[in-house]
Amino acid sequence: MVVAVVVGAVALAAQAGVRWWNTPAPVPDHAAPFVATQPLLFAGRTVLSQRITPRRDRLRAIDLIISAENADLPGEIEVRVLEWPSGQELRLSRRPAADAPPGNPWRFRPGQPDERWLAFGFDPVPDSAGRELSVTLAYPQGEDRPGARLGTLAHFPGRPPLGNLAVNGDPREGNLLFRLAAGGTRGKALRQAGDNLARQQPYFPTRLVLPAALAALCCALAAGLTISIALAGGTRGAGGQG
Repeated sequence: MVVAVVVGAVALAAQAGVRWWNTPAPVPDHAAPFVATQPLLFAGRTVLSQRITPRRDRLRAIDLIISAENADLPGEIEVRVLEWPSGQELRLSRRPAADAPPGNPWRFRPGQPDERWLAFGFDPVPDSAGRELSVTLAYPQGEDRPGARLGTLAHFPGRPPLGNLAVNGDPREGNLLFRLAAGGTRGKALRQAGDNLARQQPYFPTRLVLPAALAALCCALAAGLTISIALAGGTRGAGGQG
């Protein structure tokens, strides 16, 4: 009886772990250097573009640090993924400009207490690995005047092959601060997060922290239950022998 209960508990814990491990989730791809040297403001006709080369297939999201000169700006932020150099549009993602937190973009840069990224998701690009792409960032409904613009962060000088920056088509030797994510599973995301930490380039999806903690807790409870049942069985056996 005791053996059957133990085996059942272990089997249930294993099944739960496998389901959690294989649940679809974004997997970190490469990122630009997390060291900003200059803020860039954009609105209206200003378009920032960044060449990228994803390392994984199924590119599905781009994270950028974006802030607003004032709260609750109208309109939408547009991020487009284009084939390079043809310029053919592959994906388009929009977010309300009001999602951008008000303040200087320096406040939200990596490593700061208020670090904050805006994620732009889209349908996965199936064959994105090793493919030359361009990402554009624009706020076409905004007014290009003080107090009505959005800001982002860039790193100068640039470090190819992570990409090249352009402002209204004018090339700059720099990179926007960005992170890429591909379609995958929670298991792949955790493995990639470990690899990134080993390279001192941390990227751990915050949405996975709570599930990971819960999974660890379930495993610990299952192990504790198994041990308790085994000890209880052993105690009863000893009592019967006496």
